[in-house]
Amino acid sequence: MKKSFEALGRFKSCLQQACISLQESLQISGLLCFLFIANLVDAVLTLKWIEMEVAGEANPLMAKLIEMDHNIFLLYKVSAVTAGCVIFWKLRHHLAAKIATIFTALVYYTVLIIHISGAVHEDLLELPSFYEIKSKTFEVLAFCADWLSSLIS
Repeated sequence: MKKSFEALGRFKSCLQQACISLQESLQISGLLCFLFIANLVDAVLTLKWIEMEVAGEANPLMAKLIEMDHNIFLLYKVSAVTAGCVIFWKLRHHLAAKIATIFTALVYYTVLIIHISGAVHEDLLELPSFYEIKSKTFEVLAFCADWLSSLIS
């Protein structure tokens, strides 16, 4: 009887670990989907700003690719970030990969905020109040901080 309780305890522990692992994988896959979509939005909006002569590409390598050909730029940008997402996914069980995924997601989040700010400045987009945006930004940052602290502990 005692062995069956021990086996049940080990099974419960394994099940808990599997649930935690599944939850972490779902969180990482969500961040990687965000990275992929944010990268596409960044690429399209960057080309739009350049076409409108409103802004340029901040990354010198990407700026050279845009000068060469917009299609080469898009191909390289999408391929590079997709490859990065695949690497992050394959290494998702390593703390460094989790931290790198969160950091990259925050960078792209910032890039999207810059794009949105540019659209508002050019009167191409009307946004909710500053306080609504600020509260959503803090929600995202709090989520990332909580998730990161749960990974470290």
